[in-house]
Amino acid sequence: MPAYQRRSLVRITASLLLCCMFFFSSRAQQTSGELGMKAPALHIQDWIQKKPAMDWGNPTDTNIYIVEFWATWCGPCRVSIPHLSELQSKYRDQGVVFVGISNEKPDVIRPFVAKMGEKMNYAVAADANDQTTREYFQAFNVRGIPHAFIVSRDRRIVWQGHPMMGLDQAIDQVVKGKLNLEKAKGLAQLQKDFQSYFTLISTTGSSPESERLGEAVYSAALDNPPVLWKFAGVILEDPRVKHRDLKLALRAAQKANDLTESKEPGVLQTLSRAQSMNGQQKEAMRTQAQALALAQSESDRDLLRKGLEELQRNKPADR
Repeated sequence: MPAYQRRSLVRITASLLLCCMFFFSSRAQQTSGELGMKAPALHIQDWIQKKPAMDWGNPTDTNIYIVEFWATWCGPCRVSIPHLSELQSKYRDQGVVFVGISNEKPDVIRPFVAKMGEKMNYAVAADANDQTTREYFQAFNVRGIPHAFIVSRDRRIVWQGHPMMGLDQAIDQVVKGKLNLEKAKGLAQLQKDFQSYFTLISTTGSSPESERLGEAVYSAALDNPPVLWKFAGVILEDPRVKHRDLKLALRAAQKANDLTESKEPGVLQTLSRAQSMNGQQKEAMRTQAQALALAQSESDRDLLRKGLEELQRNKPADR
């Protein structure tokens, strides 16, 4: 079941998709890798918890590794941790090992992990002098966290991206031996374009390049409702955005809703927001009411009910 179908609306916001920007200060980044390349070894200063029985260079170690980079100070990282724990529980008996790597000091990581408890039920480690982070990030010009890599049984990187954008499906395909590497490359490019688009609209605002990237993301995600949904949410809601392409957000939200057959309250909520911000108040109220009728938890119903009441207060007078 997709992540957007499992999670509370209160906890699923556009922030899930965004990255905490992460820069290396001493060296320029070098892009030399591609999916299918041999995965760099993990250089670990200290295992914080659940050290795996790992023998990286030995063919007898046939585990699939999910190498995820994060930090205690990163809000989107904290949001994604319970989801990663769910995936680890689901795939633990199928030879899938999650390793969360932070470049912070062990004394910073350890109390955070202890506080998370069972919400963070996978291996966690402190990077050794940023070496692992550099080798993975520089190969793919990664500039933000959280960011995950799937390392196959033969130690090749076969997927990389934001852990809330397609990781679930990719793991399932790798476990079953059905991952399409070319399709994975296309998804990686989609995520790269998404992040580039966000960087532009949150720094320089509107530009021909931001318009090009926005259309590229929309076109590449036409069969991917979670990406379309989050794409619309970022444009509509993220406070750092300087230029909101409301028409593009409406198109993305509408397409996501079409693909999910008007059955997902989170998608409907975003569509309602897009309709309202485009001046379609009556449509927004109808859509919000649909979302409210489908909500399963009381917290979701309360959130959606308040949104509907706000729309009703602000509706234009009938003429």
